[in-house]
Amino acid sequence: MPILPDKMAPVVKNSTNVKTNTASKSTKKDKTVTKIKTGQILKHTVAQSPKVYHAMEAVLRDASPCRGAHPRQGQASPGTPMALEAEGGSCCFRSDATDLDTSDVIKVVHDPSASNRQSPLPNHEQSMPASELRQMFTFIKDSISDIRNNVADIRQEMAAQETRILHQMDAKIEKTHVDLRSELVSATSTLQTRISTIEQTLSNNDGICDDLCSIIVKNLVESDTTSDEAQVKDLFSNGLGLKDININHVSRKTKMPGSRYPGIVTAKVKKDDKLNIMKTKRTLKNSGKYSKVYIEDYMSPSEKKVNDNIRKILKVTGNDKHFSMVNGRLLEKRA
Repeated sequence: MPILPDKMAPVVKNSTNVKTNTASKSTKKDKTVTKIKTGQILKHTVAQSPKVYHAMEAVLRDASPCRGAHPRQGQASPGTPMALEAEGGSCCFRSDATDLDTSDVIKVVHDPSASNRQSPLPNHEQSMPASELRQMFTFIKDSISDIRNNVADIRQEMAAQETRILHQMDAKIEKTHVDLRSELVSATSTLQTRISTIEQTLSNNDGICDDLCSIIVKNLVESDTTSDEAQVKDLFSNGLGLKDININHVSRKTKMPGSRYPGIVTAKVKKDDKLNIMKTKRTLKNSGKYSKVYIEDYMSPSEKKVNDNIRKILKVTGNDKHFSMVNGRLLEKRA
């Protein structure tokens, strides 16, 4: 018998315990398989058993070769080394019978228990039923639909709220306009009434002014106990002898600083009373109390300016000795 290398020990293929489907099964367990059975999704499973030749190779390395002997059939003894968990559930061992020289014989037998352990079914905890998966996708789809509906409802509510706010603002603005118009009409009416009243008052005052005339009283002594109006009445009644003079208004100008003359008094009387006063004013020089009091006609500032200009002309021309200004009139002096 030729000597075989350590890694190429012979294997008896005619044993009755060897099954022909062992080698064919070894080529189908190398790849990852994904299957769907009975409505379940199975996870990937990979066969973990070593190759047949790996097991036989390990056995042949440990066995001492027998030179010159042919392989024989025999039963494996308890001490025969074995290679378990071979692919397909087979086991390899070398016969060690005492009555037969079977040291170079290796048997390959099938172990049903190892074959059952080779391809375990997937655990139910590692799989998810298709119905639950469909329920999950349905729930996600319904949630997305609800979110879209909620967004649409929110947009509609915002648009409706904006419309309500605009309507309320328009109503308030219109009410404000109406109130402002009403107040403006009322204020205009009140102002027109006051203007009419003022115009009527001015019209009445114009009539009174036409009837009233002002006169000037000079050198009337100021008194802390007697009013100016009372002094003017006493002047007309006791100084001029005019008892029925009605005085409408009396006012006194402030005394000039450093002046020794009292402030000028202006009195308003009726036109007829003024004529009587101007006719009888000469009698004051004969009264002891009002002998230094002078009564003159009231002149406006423009009239005073004209009189002053006339006096200057008379003085420049040398006619001031022949003419004089009396109550705004140019009179010739008596010789």
